[in-house]
Amino acid sequence: MENLIVLVFLVSFVGLLIAVIKPQELNQLMKKDFTKKSLVIFFSIALFISFVGIGIVAEPKSEVVSENTTNLDQEVTLGEEINDEVVVLDEIQNSVNQDLENNEISTSNSSPDIIVEKKTVETEVKELIDPEPKDVLTTVYDEIRERAVSEWLNDTSMQNYEYNRQKTAYEYILRISSYPEILDRAISEWPTDYVMQRYEYDKQKDAHEIIEGISIYPDIKSRSQNEWPTDYVMQLYEYNRQKNAYESLVNIPDSPEKSAAISEWPNNYVMQLYEYNN
Repeated sequence: MENLIVLVFLVSFVGLLIAVIKPQELNQLMKKDFTKKSLVIFFSIALFISFVGIGIVAEPKSEVVSENTTNLDQEVTLGEEINDEVVVLDEIQNSVNQDLENNEISTSNSSPDIIVEKKTVETEVKELIDPEPKDVLTTVYDEIRERAVSEWLNDTSMQNYEYNRQKTAYEYILRISSYPEILDRAISEWPTDYVMQRYEYDKQKDAHEIIEGISIYPDIKSRSQNEWPTDYVMQLYEYNRQKNAYESLVNIPDSPEKSAAISEWPNNYVMQLYEYNN
């Protein structure tokens, strides 16, 4: 049930965006002639109802347990990595001491190099353990906690749930190293919501990788990219609908009606098909 409500929420959200930007596309899809205002009201109501439904059927406690387990697994893995690095550091120090004994290097001549090497290794270990300065992390976590408390004033369980999901999403964001332009746009769009930053980044990244791997119908791909230069989800959506319309048109026998539709919409296969059918 929860999955169905989430699906309705996502569909309503996308529908609302399209209703605001290109309502004629929805009319074409539903083969109706609604006004932009009617479409916006309809999807806004659907979005609100599904949002309330999510709040009703959500099971925060089980998700908190699941996320706490995930965090514990991450801490265990990090602890193992730290132990491995400390072992490496000890081995390097032992090696340096052995070289000193074997070659009888004087302390005055060799100690600066040894100190530099030791500091370098210690620095690398510290960066692995703590990639973000502790004061920065503490500040961010405090801000997450404050927003969670502000959002759920009288519900401690929901405060903890919101804190944990935002904290996990923030730590996920910190580890991202690919597609920085996608990450920057996600952060700019959702500056204080790390869950939405992660969702937007993953959604755009997946769409980008799919669209980049497409090799058929390059003209359709190029037009989709030009129409939505920074939105890979919309690029993929536009490419698929134009591709499907084109393949449908190919199977339609030539006729004056088909020729007229092509002449009227030379670069838009969706509108060609719509014009031909109507």
